[in-house]
This record gives sequence, C-alpha cells and structure tokens, in this order.
Amino acid sequence: MGRPVQLVRLDGKGGLTLDEEALSRCLEQGGVGDAPVCLVSIVGEQRLGKSFLLNYLLRRLQSPVSGEGGSNQVTVKMKGLSSCPSYAVSAFLRNLIIFFIIYHIHKLESAQYSVTGPGHPVTAIVGEATVLPCHLSPRMSAENMEVRWFRSEFTSVVHLYQHGKDQYGKQMPDYRGRTELLKAGITDGNVSLQILNIRHSDEGQYYCFVQDGSFYEEALLELKVAALGSNPLVSVESHQDGGIRVVCQSTGWYPEPKVLWRDRSGQELTSLSEAKSLGDSGLFETENSIIIKEHSNQNLSCWIRNTFLNQEKESTVYIADFFFPRVNPWMVALSVILLVLFVSIGLAVYLFKIKGTRFISVEVACYTCICIIQLSKAFIVWEIQYY
Repeated sequence: MGRPVQLVRLDGKGGLTLDEEALSRCLEQGGVGDAPVCLVSIVGEQRLGKSFLLNYLLRRLQSPVSGEGGSNQVTVKMKGLSSCPSYAVSAFLRNLIIFFIIYHIHKLESAQYSVTGPGHPVTAIVGEATVLPCHLSPRMSAENMEVRWFRSEFTSVVHLYQHGKDQYGKQMPDYRGRTELLKAGITDGNVSLQILNIRHSDEGQYYCFVQDGSFYEEALLELKVAALGSNPLVSVESHQDGGIRVVCQSTGWYPEPKVLWRDRSGQELTSLSEAKSLGDSGLFETENSIIIKEHSNQNLSCWIRNTFLNQEKESTVYIADFFFPRVNPWMVALSVILLVLFVSIGLAVYLFKIKGTRFISVEVACYTCICIIQLSKAFIVWEIQYY
C-alpha cells in the first residue's frame, strides 16, 4: 500500500496552492507513466479527521475497478474534492458511502461527551493566580483520558495530563512551575487549569483538549490580563510660567491606564504634558504634569484609572501659598529708591561740571522718604530724610 501525498497546500492568505514539486515526485515514480490517477483533496480545521479519511480512502481505492474514461467531481462534508477517471467513479462513490456509514457509526458510539468552557473571557490580575474553567458534559471521569491545554498550536503545550499523570517534558518554558491541573474534580469531568503568578504575556486564547481513545473534543477560552499599578506619587518640581509645575508618576499598570487631574470640586484640569512607556516587566509606566497658579487650584488630585478593571487610584496634594513665586513690596521700594538715587547722583554730577556750582541741592520724592543730595568740589554728601 502506498502513502498519501499532499499536493494542495494553504498559502499565507488562506487560499489553496498546488505543490508542483510534490506532484513532480509522484509523476517521476516508476510504473506511473500514463496510469489513471485519482486525486483527492480534503480541507478542514485541525484534528477533524482528515488523515483518517485519507487513509481510509487510500485503502478502499486499492481494489481494481473498471469503466469508461472521463472525469467527475464529488464534494464531501469536510470540503473534500476528488477528481477520478469515470471508470473509477462508481467504485469510489460506493466506497465513499461505506466510509461515511462506518464513520458516523463510529462517531455515534464514541461521542459520549463534549468539552465546555466559560462563555466569557476569564480575567486575571498580574502576579496572582487564576483558574481556566473546563469540564466534560455530561459529567464523567477524565482520569484515564488525555487532557491537553495549549495555545495557538497543538504543540504549544501549557499543560499535559496523560496516562494518569502530568507530563512536563513538552511544556513551554514560560509555564514551567506555574501550572496545575486541578485533579480534585477530575472524576466528575472537571479538567480546569490553574496558572500561578500571572504575567501580561499570558493574555490570549487557550484550548482545553480532551481525548478518549480515538475520540476528542476541545473548547476555546480567552484570558484577559490586567494590573493595578502603584499609588500615584505627586511631587512639586519647579516654578514655571508664573506658577508651579506639579508631576504625577506611577508604575505597574496594564493595559495602558488613563490619567486625569481634578480640582477639589471634581472638575477635570488640563495637563501640561503626558508620557507613557512600557517597563522591563511589560507593564506601563506613566508621568503626567500640570501648571498650578496661586489662588486657582491649589487643592488638586492625580487620578489614574484601569479602564478594563474599572478601578482607580488617587493621590491628593495641597500647594501652600509660600510655594508660589511672589515679589516682596519692601524689595520693590528699595529697588525704586536705589534707582532714583543713582539717577539723582548722575544728574548732580552733570550739573556740577556744567554750571560749576559749589553746592547743588536736589530733592527727590520717594515712596517713603526724601533724598537730599549736596555736592561740593571735594566731596559729595547725601542724606536720606524719612517723614
């Protein structure tokens, strides 16, 4: 007996393509020549019995048949297409009918259970443990069955239970030491999986596959991962644009959080800048800043929310008046006095040189005093008289 050769494959876009190299190898085999060929192509999802069907048809087509030339096309349930000489059609159809009778009888005898998971995504928190529920329906013992948890590929094993015990040889490295098949209810068909120390990379789809002999069923589950980060750290950074720059920082969020500033009445304030990035652990870090002016919003809160968990963390800060930049009135007065004084001295020196006057008296009215300046040839005397 020969072996089946795959001549049609799936391309990257989900279409079918002819494997010309495989076809050439078949045609180059000795004894093929102009012999009649029966081409059978079966398309379907993984683990639906395509290999079983091909092997069965191959065995049935070994018997000699006779008839007239021509071609025909037969479509079967698993999207199988066949193209055979017409003298083989009658035998082929007969064998195909026999196959489906045997196949459906086998299914009726074996299909004694279905595998059921939750009808909604499972939510897990980073760093904690979670359980992926899966059970057989109706309830029956799965002690002597194969239970395989895997990701997108059948070989991407998250956890494997086989021959009555856990098998860790094929387990993916990322899950080693973090999984446990909950065997307390395995006699009742409960094959749920517990995953410890959840990571953000654990998010995605999982298959719960249970096989008993040649019969198997599976269920698809989705795991959503979230993380509630650290409490917001609010700090006063520097003076800027006539106010104070306040910064809010937090780490350890997943998915990306929402950051808001609010005043004491709960009104949202406009941020100056916002920066978010993924840390080494794969979790989000955030930094948000705002400018606060005196007598405006000195009492404010930094509010960070995980929109998936509908949970938030908040920190409140009050900025006291003495933190805000201000001008001292005495410093203003002193600056004005010194300015007037230097101007007066310059004016007096100018007049002294031009007029030759021995004594010049200049009175300048200030905010809080009168400056009297006398100049002579030998010296300059000034006096500040306060009212």
